[in-house]
Amino acid sequence: MLHPKEILSEMYKSSFSTFIVQVTHSMTLRNRLHLYYIIEIRYYNTKKQTKVCLN
Repeated sequence: MLHPKEILSEMYKSSFSTFIVQVTHSMTLRNRLHLYYIIEIRYYNTKKQTKVCLN
């Protein structure tokens, strides 16, 4: 059985990637790359915060 932490992270990952696909679907390449860059940073920060909260 999965750990609650793992389940949470899996849910987060899947909804997150779905979100990215939906948002970037109707964008130009340049805007898309820019958005990925912003999301990457935010996602990284969120992951760090989540780890802190869960530990």
